[in-house]
Amino acid sequence: MKIRLGVAVLWLGLVGLAGCMPKSFVDPGLYQGGLKTAPRLDTPIPVELRVRGYTQGKENARATEFWTRQITKALDDSHALAPSASPGTARHKLAVDMDNVGDMGTAFGKGFMTGLTLGLVGSTVTDGYVMRATFSGPDGEASEHEYRHAIHSMIGNADPPQGVATMSPMEAAIQVVDDLVAHLLRDLKSEGRI
Repeated sequence: MKIRLGVAVLWLGLVGLAGCMPKSFVDPGLYQGGLKTAPRLDTPIPVELRVRGYTQGKENARATEFWTRQITKALDDSHALAPSASPGTARHKLAVDMDNVGDMGTAFGKGFMTGLTLGLVGSTVTDGYVMRATFSGPDGEASEHEYRHAIHSMIGNADPPQGVATMSPMEAAIQVVDDLVAHLLRDLKSEGRI
């Protein structure tokens, strides 16, 4: 399955000739423990879910497809909110905007240098993510939240911080979604919304 993770794709394409496989890790300072830290309900609340994906603030149809799948799965796995299969029937609504906010110029420069040295000079680039979520109930009152997260991807002769596990870029993206959804659910629980 191919997916464009924004800046990482450009960077990985530039260093592809070096024969180096990328290693990624979720920012340890932003890691929230994933869905195991999220509140669970005996009966999940059905929600009408709307997701939009962006790259550098511009709407991106492929990103929307990817983030819709991942956020739907994270909500299903959370057992707190359940995306409704019948739009218009759920009394609660959840709108999520997910924006990949990487630095294209820095990624290009680092990728070029790593590729030029056949991986001897390693490099790390960061893909930042901003999730904006609006949850509303039958009363129409909306609760708005914004969260940030990041994935660091390394290629060539680069190492992660000590004690940090590496994974594929796809696994890191899934972990970021799980963290962000868990953070939202914890906040909605503390507000008494779920």
